[in-house]
Amino acid sequence: MSPPSDNGTVDNRTPGHNVYSGRSPTARRWIFLRWILLIAGVVLFNYIAARGLADLAEARLSTGMSGDALVALGALAVYAVLLAVPFVPGVEIGLSLLIMQGAAAAPFVHAATVASLSISYGLGSAFATTLPCAFLRRMGLPRACAFVDAMKDLDRPARLQTLQNAVPRWVGRWIIGHRYILLALLINIPGNSLIGGGGGILLVAGLSRLYSYPAILLTLTLATAPVPLAVWLMGAEILQ
Repeated sequence: MSPPSDNGTVDNRTPGHNVYSGRSPTARRWIFLRWILLIAGVVLFNYIAARGLADLAEARLSTGMSGDALVALGALAVYAVLLAVPFVPGVEIGLSLLIMQGAAAAPFVHAATVASLSISYGLGSAFATTLPCAFLRRMGLPRACAFVDAMKDLDRPARLQTLQNAVPRWVGRWIIGHRYILLALLINIPGNSLIGGGGGILLVAGLSRLYSYPAILLTLTLATAPVPLAVWLMGAEILQ
């Protein structure tokens, strides 16, 4: 049996109404199954990546990176690509680069980190008018899709005001008013690969269109600097 299709119509019911109450039991089961498969896939992918990528990077680095500039450059490129991919724990590879190369690699690792996350943000901005609504509708959230679709033609101040009006006042005042600080914290919290990793977090930031690119670049530069700066000043021993 094939899953029932979503009609994508705008839901004009009151905010307190259950969005699933108008769906058949079969449709609700398919929506629930989609979310279960999505979450299970993310967790499984994260588990495999977390166990495999760091081991692979350390094996490569220990066998050939220390004396070969081309290998070092290739490792930086791989690190930048992986970090930009949502849910990939690329931080482990960055730490491996810092441990194996020490202070000499710190500025380059930092630059690769900023460049990679900036690319993720740029990709999110490029798809901001189409991707979020299509995903939400497919996942059985037509009201959320309609809300996102209604915001796509608004400028940044109007989007911020719309969000502040749509959420509880204390959430709007702090989270939206301090969104750059929140973004910096999310980038640095341990285990953030489970909520998208650096690449996923910046992709969502780009999709939201709530940030300016110069401010994003400054935020990324400052938020990702502490570890490379510490290694550059005190050596890789502080990571061991």
